[in-house]
Amino acid sequence: MKKALYLFLLLTIYLYSCNKKDAPSIDQAGATTTVSATGFTVIKGTISPADAVTSIVIYDAQSHSFNLKPDPSGAFSITDLPAGTYFINYYQSLGYVFQSSKTLNLIAGQSLDLGKIIFSPGFGTIEGTIAPLGAAAKITATDKSTKGAFTVIPDASTGKFKFDNLPGGIYTISYTANAASTAPKDTSEPLASSQHIIIPLTVFKTPGVTGTISGKFDPDNLASVLIAKADNSYGLIVYADTVSGKFISPALTPGTYNVTFGHDWTHKSPPGQTVTVPPGRNVDIGTIKPILYLHLIPFSANDVKMVVGGWLTNCFYNAPSLKITGVSGGGVPEEPSTETILSINLDNVTGPGTYTLQGTSTSNISYTTGLAMKPQKWDMANGGSATVVINSIDPAQHLIRGTFSATLKPANANANGDMVITNGVISLTY
Repeated sequence: MKKALYLFLLLTIYLYSCNKKDAPSIDQAGATTTVSATGFTVIKGTISPADAVTSIVIYDAQSHSFNLKPDPSGAFSITDLPAGTYFINYYQSLGYVFQSSKTLNLIAGQSLDLGKIIFSPGFGTIEGTIAPLGAAAKITATDKSTKGAFTVIPDASTGKFKFDNLPGGIYTISYTANAASTAPKDTSEPLASSQHIIIPLTVFKTPGVTGTISGKFDPDNLASVLIAKADNSYGLIVYADTVSGKFISPALTPGTYNVTFGHDWTHKSPPGQTVTVPPGRNVDIGTIKPILYLHLIPFSANDVKMVVGGWLTNCFYNAPSLKITGVSGGGVPEEPSTETILSINLDNVTGPGTYTLQGTSTSNISYTTGLAMKPQKWDMANGGSATVVINSIDPAQHLIRGTFSATLKPANANANGDMVITNGVISLTY
């Protein structure tokens, strides 16, 4: 009898220790678990409120990810997971308090119901300053989703305004001007839980009080202007019109500004300027002429505007023969492949000078573009013309520099009309 009791106690201790070792460790309040005979692991739960989470990502210990999206009721589930350690991350919507990642250690055949996962609403602050004083009648923050609107009146002595305890969301900030002024454009402010947004100085156009700065870029080439108050109290960026190159700032308070210029990577911007804006006046700073970076554009044409990403080039020069081929473009896996190829062949380059090409196989410019299976091609064979100017040849650095232009004629049935090439630049090693 004692022997049987002793064996029973040993068996009980063994089974308890096995169950304790394999029991799931779940860092999630309110979770329930069952074990099925299928051997697969299931994780499920419900997000509350249903719109509090945009997506759920579950990672295993090897960083493999499983992406889930709650249904309209907030419910989610994932099945057929192998046993192991998992980390669950919730990507919450704006307006809800962040929840940190949870760790789930799961055994085979377990079905884990995380239950209702509750997200608390979060709140934030948006504030700013209006100028000139007295220009604004009110400022309104409208939630783009709920359409809930909140209105404040700026402080009469400082121009400051503040929205406290705003529910998280994306807000349209709109301004209402007093009679003598014109309100600026609405702005959009995404506000996350516990976020504090400070809007830069907002200036209302007011006759006789505010001014502007204007000018023009030539060439345009994606130009921008940074206008910053000399005391660093505020600044703004203005983009030039992509056709005319002209720009004009929004309303500015009177004072001294540091004006600097941005450009695409192919050009060097001229030095910045210091501009004093008087009350009620526009200051035109004239035409801004960025400088072409020859060493950054080894091979280009038409001010690079027809080139995506610049030219991938090969240059061979063994006097008097010069051969240059540039390739630009290329497709992406989801689309048919396209590319542009520009080639120059010259057989009489002995040094700096102007060379008129003859349209032969050894004195020619050709241009091919379009789909790889249906290319459009132009060259000089049918009455085209082209000129290459070699400015310098440096044997020590193996560097050749120059310019070129051409009017090419269709060379296959897919090409239509002339191909005019202007502002061609050569700055290549050979």
